[in-house]
Amino acid sequence: MLFARCRAKNFMNNTSKIMAIAALVAFAYCTPKPITQSKPDDCNASAATFVSTIEPLMKAKCQNCHSNGNGADGVSLEGYENIKKYAAKGILLKVIEHQEGVPSMPKKASKLSDCEINQVKTWIAAGMKE
Repeated sequence: MLFARCRAKNFMNNTSKIMAIAALVAFAYCTPKPITQSKPDDCNASAATFVSTIEPLMKAKCQNCHSNGNGADGVSLEGYENIKKYAAKGILLKVIEHQEGVPSMPKKASKLSDCEINQVKTWIAAGMKE
C-alpha cells in the first residue's frame, strides 16, 4: 500500500512537471512578437515625389479643410497645380513648419512630423515635379 502511494505521488509530481513544461512551451510559441515602431531615421525624404509622397500627405493632413475649391481661407490643396502654387510661393513650407507670421497648419491637429516636413522640403528643392 505504501508503495502504491509513493508511485501515485511520483506520478502526480511528474505529471505536474510535464504540464508546467508544456504550458511554458505553448506560451513561448503563442506569445505575440513585439510591435516594432518605425524610427525617425527610417524616413526617406530623398525619395519624395508628388504622386508617392506629397499628394497622399496633402490628402491625409490638409484636404479635410482645403479641398473642393472651397478650401478654408480660399486655399485649396487639391491637385498638383494648387499644391505647387503654394509651394512655389513658400507659403506651404512656412505654414507646416509653424513659422511666425503665418497660421500654423494643420489647425486642430498635430504638427507634421519632421520626416513629413523634410519630404516636402526635398520635393520643393528638387523642382516640385509632378
